[in-house]
Amino acid sequence: MFDRLSLKYRAAKVVSEANPSPVTVTFVYLIITAILDYLQSRLSEPMFFWKYEISFRSFNPQFEKSMFIPILLILALSILLQFISVGYLSYTLRLSRKQPANMNNLGDGFYRYRAIIGIYFLQTIFVLLWSLLLIVPGIIAAYRYRMAYYIALDREDLGPLQCINESKRLMHGSKLELFILDLSFLGWWLLGMMTFGILLIWKLPYIQVTYAYVYQHLLYRHLNPSNGFTPPNM
Repeated sequence: MFDRLSLKYRAAKVVSEANPSPVTVTFVYLIITAILDYLQSRLSEPMFFWKYEISFRSFNPQFEKSMFIPILLILALSILLQFISVGYLSYTLRLSRKQPANMNNLGDGFYRYRAIIGIYFLQTIFVLLWSLLLIVPGIIAAYRYRMAYYIALDREDLGPLQCINESKRLMHGSKLELFILDLSFLGWWLLGMMTFGILLIWKLPYIQVTYAYVYQHLLYRHLNPSNGFTPPNM
């Protein structure tokens, strides 16, 4: 088991000492993701009318064709959002290792675009397939793949499926621990939503650096130098 309080304490200390301030980087990250989410929601509006057209009125092939471009744009925005999110993971991972970290790290996801896109689609497919059985297997599958993006950032030699398999290996026996850690942050997420995300400008770095420490703890616990991983600075 990992010591949640210890990891949280380390995360809070690292965030408070970081320069430039994680608040600034997080503010930019949240603004970018908010814009991308807004664009996705606007593009999704015609989808409702498409479903209405099919369900309650006659099928219109011309209307179906007009939905092709919005669907492609929504998919492109989803992938772009994933790149930025992985970039933020990279930023917080570097913070946890006391390595130089700044705004430029938000673009780190683009350097591993093939792995990120592959992991994104494979995760989505696997979680959906498990969810077809029951919701609980789907949730367990999502936890099983939680470390895949961290591994992609650390291991440029691994492909998407290999990153997912390594994540499964790391998360073996640790899914419940991570679930409990998630629950411990639930209050901050709720307060963040109540303040329209403003509180997250200060709390998201602390939360994500804690998860970065969880990843590094799992590396120590499950892997050895022969696996090709370099022990992180904790």
